[in-house]
Formats: sequence, structure tokens, C-alpha cells
Amino acid sequence: MAPTILIASDHPGTRALVSAVRQAQPKANVVEASSFKSAAEAVRRQRPEVVLMDLDLTDGGGFASLVAVKQMRATARILALGWDEEPSLVQRARWFGAQGFLTRSAPPVLVRTTLARTLAGEECWLAETCKPLPTQEDPVPEPITVARKLASLTPAQMRVLLGLNAGLLNKQIAFEMNITEATVKAHLTAVFRKLGVKNRQDAARIARTMLASTPFSNCQSGHG
Repeated sequence: MAPTILIASDHPGTRALVSAVRQAQPKANVVEASSFKSAAEAVRRQRPEVVLMDLDLTDGGGFASLVAVKQMRATARILALGWDEEPSLVQRARWFGAQGFLTRSAPPVLVRTTLARTLAGEECWLAETCKPLPTQEDPVPEPITVARKLASLTPAQMRVLLGLNAGLLNKQIAFEMNITEATVKAHLTAVFRKLGVKNRQDAARIARTMLASTPFSNCQSGHG
């Protein structure tokens, strides 16, 4: 049965990548999404085997998009899309649930190899050889631990955290999610407990440092 491949990106430089995906998998059902909202809907409706998720989607929340897709479809193979193979970017994509990484300008031969190996259940990280990312002898424990804690959040809790990170008040988050303020507070209590923090400021700090798509970003991660 032909696989369904979802490509979620609003970057103009991705058009060549889309063409390369179609050429590499001519029988696949290739679905495109230009926002995280439309990508999430496509994941629910199309149930793709592979998701190419741009870390810089305007409404995506950086690495939060990887976590969210994995929560919606646990069996999906996720390839993170970025501007280059900056080591910390690639490593964090791995921590947040991706099985591989592609640059938006990846040549067709690499796209073909990466998709074939991803569909075969392999990880594919390094452009030169498409081999798995080497395991670090001395991994940084705190980021990995925090990434796992973030991955434990439910989709609703993740949306609340992203709203908090964007500086929204409880009533604004409630409006965005079409829920009550009391429900927002309940989600926040669960978020604080899972992240091991005591207040909004600490939770937002974790979101900024771990969910932003740029390695040294201090800006908001999006609404999710």
C-alpha cells in the first residue's frame, strides 16, 4: 500500500523539496500543509506514515510541533526540516521525537535515500552517509530529561504551555482553546507538576529554551 507523506512548511524554499519527495516516492500520497493547524488536521485525517515538519512554521512552536505530532500519531516517522545541520538543532530534534533531519535545500538523491530508510524504520541524520546520529559518550542530562518531561504533556497541556510562553493571560488562553479559565488553571497545575516547576515564569523559561527552533533563541515559540 502506498504511504502517505505529509510535508508541513510555509517556507518558500521548500518547493524544490516537495518536488524531490514526489519524485522519490511517485506512488505516495503527498499532502502539503502551510501551517501547524492545517498539518495537525492532516495528521488526524490522513494518518501519514511520514511527516516532514518544518521547525520554523509560523504557528508551530518549534520543537513543540514534533512532540505534538508524535502525540497525535505515535506510529508516524518524523523528519525535522531546518535551515542547516547545526549540531544542537539536530540533537534537539532527536530528543523531541524526530527520526531524522533534512535541510530544506537537501538534494534529491539525499531526499530519496532518507525517505526510503525512514519508511524502512531506520533513523537518518547525517547528510553525507544518512547514518544514525552518533550516541554521545557524555550526554547532557538536563536537556534530555526536560525533553522527556515535555513529551509527557498532553496536547492540551502543550497548547497551554505555548500560550503561557507567548505571554498570554489565562483568559486569553481559554479563549484561544475554547475552554474555561478553570480548565486552563487545571492544565497549568498539571504542567507545573510534570515539569517540576512552581510558577509560570519557570515553565515559560523551559518552553523558551527547549521548544524554540533556533539554537540560541530567546523569542516566543508560537501559539501552537
